[in-house]
Amino acid sequence: MELLESFRKKVDQYLFLGYAPPVSPEAHEYDQEALLKMNIELQKKPFQELRRTISEMTPSVKRVLTELNLSPIVLDYPPPTIGGPVMKFHLLDLVTENNAEFQIRKSKIFDIIDQAIGKLKYGRPQELEPRKPTKGRYVFISHSSKDSTVVSAINQALQDMPVKPYFVEDKPGGVPPTKEIAQAVEDAEALFVFFTWNSICGETRDWILFELGLAIGDGRSIYCWKQQGVTKEQLPRLLEQVTKYQEFATSSDGILKLAGNIRAAAKDVARLDATN
Repeated sequence: MELLESFRKKVDQYLFLGYAPPVSPEAHEYDQEALLKMNIELQKKPFQELRRTISEMTPSVKRVLTELNLSPIVLDYPPPTIGGPVMKFHLLDLVTENNAEFQIRKSKIFDIIDQAIGKLKYGRPQELEPRKPTKGRYVFISHSSKDSTVVSAINQALQDMPVKPYFVEDKPGGVPPTKEIAQAVEDAEALFVFFTWNSICGETRDWILFELGLAIGDGRSIYCWKQQGVTKEQLPRLLEQVTKYQEFATSSDGILKLAGNIRAAAKDVARLDATN
């Protein structure tokens, strides 16, 4: 509790303007007086030391919040019908690294810290246990359900692996709401993405971009495959910044090779998880 109280005081000092200062203030619509004051403070040594201290404390505070089942997450994404990447931010990261179009007021940050302090003061022990996973270990499959040969290769590759495939279309009611998909991506060990002629356009592409953004925001490993013939220009631009892709053919030999590559990726995911 002392950690949270100390963190709260330092955040109060740091957010002297009443909100989380953006990384590039000039890119935001703040009045000139606020911009001038902000730029002056950012150059002062005490302010820089305060920023460093908050950055050092943040991982420990985030762990406490996780143990208390408090998840202060801010999502920035367009509707799937419009498309575009989804960005996911932890509220505490925005205190010192606010590179998003958010004007986060410190009262919002105080609210989550105060809730945590309240749980530590008044909550019963069983309420303070970390949330336990309700599903087995799995990788989230971002793909087109029309690609039956790809789905078959995935099932074949992972049939006896410790991580299983998670297909949205297999869930009750078909495609679940965006919040459920967000939770499924967050709980996944990794995201396996498949770009084919069926998935590079229309609504499927929008959903894949949505899922990619979530995975990036959650810090999930991303593995990608593209069908032979699909060009680099037809892939999302952000893809080359977050992962490398492998090419596959839809011939019998190509699908067999794809299954082997998927299996190798699953082994890599399992190995990485074991070392964490």
